[in-house]
Amino acid sequence: MSFATIIAHTPIWVWFLLAYLLYGGIKALQPREMTWLRMLLLPILFLVWGLYDIVTVLHHPILALVAFAGGIVIGGAIGWLLAAHQDAAWIDPASRLIHRPGTPVTLILILIGFICKYALSVALAYHADLAASPDYNVLSGAIAGAVDGVFWGMTGRQLNQAFGGKTT
Repeated sequence: MSFATIIAHTPIWVWFLLAYLLYGGIKALQPREMTWLRMLLLPILFLVWGLYDIVTVLHHPILALVAFAGGIVIGGAIGWLLAAHQDAAWIDPASRLIHRPGTPVTLILILIGFICKYALSVALAYHADLAASPDYNVLSGAIAGAVDGVFWGMTGRQLNQAFGGKTT
């Protein structure tokens, strides 16, 4: 299996998704302002993507869901700590928009998450029997959960900061 073969057999929607994710990651390099609902878009996108694969592709969804939940918890803690090393988010009382600091972390996480999901999908495409492997189910769930957890942790800390919560 060559790299060119893998790329050629990748559905076009995957490249559109990557372009959208990269666009958002590049925008996140600069400080920006947004609603709290908009802040939840990326964590929700990765949550839906992870859960969709678990329930539609894997043969041991309970194992994968348990691993996903564990990954969310661990990733959430990591994301919370990563956000502690950035400038604090704050809310503009007049516009009610949240000001988020610029960071390369979002772009890096998007790339890591996409590459992991892509690699797992390619492995599954070439070895369909992996969907029945408990080890693969746990690995897939844990990776998806951890990546999404980091997004939830960072977003949660920034929302906490913006709405006046203590973050220590």
